[in-house]
Amino acid sequence: MRSLDDALSIKKYMPKAASATVIGAGLLGLEISYALKEAGLNVNLLEFSPHILPKHIDIEGALIIQKHLEGKGINFLANTQASQILGNGNVVGVRLKDNSTLNSELVLISTGVRSRTKLAQDAGLKVNRGIIIDKYMQTSKPDIFAAGDVVEFKGNTYGTIASAVGHARIAAANMHNFRSATYKHTPPSITLKVAGITLSSIGEANVSGDEYEIIRYEEPSSFIYRRITLLDGVIIGVILIGNTKDSRILKKLIFSRKHISKSDYQLLSNGSDIRSLLD
Repeated sequence: MRSLDDALSIKKYMPKAASATVIGAGLLGLEISYALKEAGLNVNLLEFSPHILPKHIDIEGALIIQKHLEGKGINFLANTQASQILGNGNVVGVRLKDNSTLNSELVLISTGVRSRTKLAQDAGLKVNRGIIIDKYMQTSKPDIFAAGDVVEFKGNTYGTIASAVGHARIAAANMHNFRSATYKHTPPSITLKVAGITLSSIGEANVSGDEYEIIRYEEPSSFIYRRITLLDGVIIGVILIGNTKDSRILKKLIFSRKHISKSDYQLLSNGSDIRSLLD
């Protein structure tokens, strides 16, 4: 689904389908699954990774959202790969790697952003998964700069508005005054509603290791989850599910790299008056 015409075609086809399979449990995969279920279809949601939203949240947070989806009647299958779409002219099912099959008259694949690089290739720019840029947002052609979903920086491609805005600021500065600004890395940041539940994932939200301090708070029955990750007393990542009112303050604390004292950790846990941490 890449255009409005695609979306309208799917909507027109839906009354012919009783079951649907969505491959990929990222943000769009969850939204599509939820929409199809709300339209009355039986929905299977497949994910290659051990849990939903593997780029944005941890297993504990994922289980909160999974429980919500399953409560809506969506059949979620983790650690699962599709090997074949079955049918002759019209899809009738999906064969999995374990050779089992799922009945499906509609299949949607949601497995990530792919940069559209044909124009750049035709122009002779260096391209890999995206247009290769340096820390000045300069491409392999000195007079051409690039920003947004199409770029690749140190092996990373992005696909978020926050990243695109960060790229654009650096590119504009260097087009005006070359080497006046350098790009390092935009901490990933999303805040939106996923299948009816609000979610914020900011910074290095899903890292693990003994060097990190992790503060958690959970209310599973209310679909509320809070995880704050610190490194050497500095907040580097946040996951908020169900209650995202503190997302803007926590995002400011991540970007400012302010040191948080141990005595303030309780504020981060229960979310009481964390605005004071900005002082």
